[in-house]
Amino acid sequence: MIQKILDFINESPTAFHAVKNIKNILDESGFCELDEKEKWSIKQSGSYYVVRNNSSIIAFIYENDGGFRSIGTHTDSPCFKLKPMHILPQKEGCITLNTQPYAKTIMSTWFDRPLSIAGRIVFADGTESLVNLKKPLFIIPNIAIHLNKAVNDGYKYNAQKDLLPLAALSDGKEPDKNFILDIVCKDLGRKANEVDAFDLFLYDAQKGGLCGINNEFISSARIDNLALTFAALNALVERKSFGGTKNALFCAFDNEEIGSLSYSGAQSDFLKTVLKRIFIATGKTEEHLFISLANSVLISADAAHAAHPNYSEKTDGVSQIRLGGGLAIKCSARMNYATTATSAAILKRACEKAGVPYQYYAERSDNPVGCTIGPIITAATGIKAVDAGIPMFSMHSVRELAAVSDIENTLKAFSAFYL
Repeated sequence: MIQKILDFINESPTAFHAVKNIKNILDESGFCELDEKEKWSIKQSGSYYVVRNNSSIIAFIYENDGGFRSIGTHTDSPCFKLKPMHILPQKEGCITLNTQPYAKTIMSTWFDRPLSIAGRIVFADGTESLVNLKKPLFIIPNIAIHLNKAVNDGYKYNAQKDLLPLAALSDGKEPDKNFILDIVCKDLGRKANEVDAFDLFLYDAQKGGLCGINNEFISSARIDNLALTFAALNALVERKSFGGTKNALFCAFDNEEIGSLSYSGAQSDFLKTVLKRIFIATGKTEEHLFISLANSVLISADAAHAAHPNYSEKTDGVSQIRLGGGLAIKCSARMNYATTATSAAILKRACEKAGVPYQYYAERSDNPVGCTIGPIITAATGIKAVDAGIPMFSMHSVRELAAVSDIENTLKAFSAFYL
């Protein structure tokens, strides 16, 4: 199963690819796709999914008009995105790309790594295609320490200046404006002059894998949050195979890393619309919907900050979590996490049912954490929620680190939660 998760992460360099791969798994498992632009027909014990923007997806199994057992994750990860005018004038004999950071990343980790490119292209004929070149094409080279003696003294990187990827040598000539699109479109059998627009992202060309003396660690890009996305998806597929009496729902949103306020983010109307349309399609009233929401619970599944042996002072001395300690139930008095005593108890019982360890995480009182999709969804829908995740090091680095055992135990806990 860990290898399946690694394969899923490696084949999902963007949110678009993640959703495509999720769709493939759901199709193979007998889920039926619903279209937001068409009328829905939903049957009891039926399994369905809906896609928005090709970067967010909601899948569910409908049994009755009761509450939903739900797990929510996100499909996006910090990286660098090409700007529309993505080629800079040649400088010092080099051609560089014009990029911008997507979300907050540890910038220093992106230097001196072969990078590839992937994303979505919209053509003038109205068609869309996903592309993933899967080979090292670009690199962000460091300047020698001899020329930047402060680099180890807390140098502040400037994304507009320091993080521009090197693409090629220029031979003193200005590059064609379609230089990169020509390469990308060739892989699709199309031409650059057919392109209307694109969403293209750079990613680490090195695949994720296992490391550690006993292979106890998983080291990869996008563990946050594709590892938990796969775990939740796998639990839903198992729920369909094993049966059950509860409604089950899985939602994976784009744009969490930049605040979720988008057409396909958790702050959109996507989840609320899907839930309402389920009840319309099954002939239920709005009153049934409100009762269902009040009886529903959501696990907001996202990565958690493990206590780092080199930076122990950065976490709370008592409420810290550790790699290998099990799924972390995350609590915040500021409600940056949606966890309450009631929702925490539900997940605690699921872990005990699965026979797996769990631990509690609380932020340092003088260093508040960022918000997840948990508070966003619970405030918008009235569904009680609990925030939880696998402990991690190197969060938002180009390569992140987690414990294999924590992922394995999370797979079991999520399956028990649905069943």
